[in-house]
Amino acid sequence: PYTTLFRSSMAEFSMPVSWIGKNLADLNVRERFHINIIGIKQGENVTVDLDPSEPLPDNCSIIAIGKNKDLNASREELR
Repeated sequence: PYTTLFRSSMAEFSMPVSWIGKNLADLNVRERFHINIIGIKQGENVTVDLDPSEPLPDNCSIIAIGKNKDLNASREELR
């Protein structure tokens, strides 16, 4: 069971322009990319109590957790 942990990571990446103003519920990130958004970082402020129906702000980055292969694939697709 412990080996599974090492195949997963947490990553931070820039907010895709296409996500700005949309909410997590509508983006369906978990279903589409197999990753979980666990926070949003704006400057030095990190928000982890996300409301999935709240529009995502611009000028921020996304903090996600997932399997390494899924994080890498989503990072490529969301550039």
